[in-house]
Amino acid sequence: MDKEIDIFFDVDYTVLDFEPAHRRAIALLGEKYGQAFAKEFKNIFDIVLEGKRVKDDVWTAVPGGRHAYEQTVSQLQALTQHQKPFIWSRELHAALAGKRVQRTLSPEQSVEAAEIYWTGIRNYGRPFSDTQALINHLDSQSIGYHLFSSSDFRLKSHSGTWQYDPEYSASRKMERMTELRHFGIKPESITIGDPVDKPEPAFYAKMLRIASEAVKKTIEPQQSIIVGDSYVVDVQVPVQQLHFLRGYWLRRGEKSAQLSENIFSISSLEEIIQHINALSS
Repeated sequence: MDKEIDIFFDVDYTVLDFEPAHRRAIALLGEKYGQAFAKEFKNIFDIVLEGKRVKDDVWTAVPGGRHAYEQTVSQLQALTQHQKPFIWSRELHAALAGKRVQRTLSPEQSVEAAEIYWTGIRNYGRPFSDTQALINHLDSQSIGYHLFSSSDFRLKSHSGTWQYDPEYSASRKMERMTELRHFGIKPESITIGDPVDKPEPAFYAKMLRIASEAVKKTIEPQQSIIVGDSYVVDVQVPVQQLHFLRGYWLRRGEKSAQLSENIFSISSLEEIIQHINALSS
């Protein structure tokens, strides 16, 4: 390569085919807590997921629209009274799902439900086929890459109250991320959103620092590309505020397009190979 380019990939729904594992985890919750609970747990997750993917204030993909998203975030935050809403916390998803179906779960019981959910994820998560193809290409060309991911906001309970320990939460997420090595995915670095999460600019600054320390050189955003399934938090913020060289918004099954000078939508990770070749020439 004539020009070195560092590549940063979001994990869930970008590198990792999260949906089959998620469905299995929901099924496990249904077996334990009943189908009404599992359905509501899934609904809460879907609202949060699609709400974070919203682009240009279009809320049609969010079940219940903007009102449902704002209400759900507010209800999740009310469970802990913490300044952070912990919107990805499956412990809080379980607690809120129980509340909505009139099956109250204590913090300890919600932690148990979350462990059941994450067991399903660990046992059934697999990379996408195009992930394998891209990683094989990067490895063959000795091109390094890095992973980044939002916090799962893993919570602990003590005497009926919630506790957020950033180091504990990050360590639990890192356990899941390092399992990707079993599939030949061996990134130079992994950055987790504890305690500062995307889309805070400080998260991407931390990501660049961790990556630089891993490869023992200073990685500049102007020579880096970033890839993810959420337009705003994975692509727009790092490109527009931190001046990443390129941002790629992954929309599987959708038509690829150039959205701005430095932001592209792509339907497959394999499309990045052509872009890398062009940038490196």
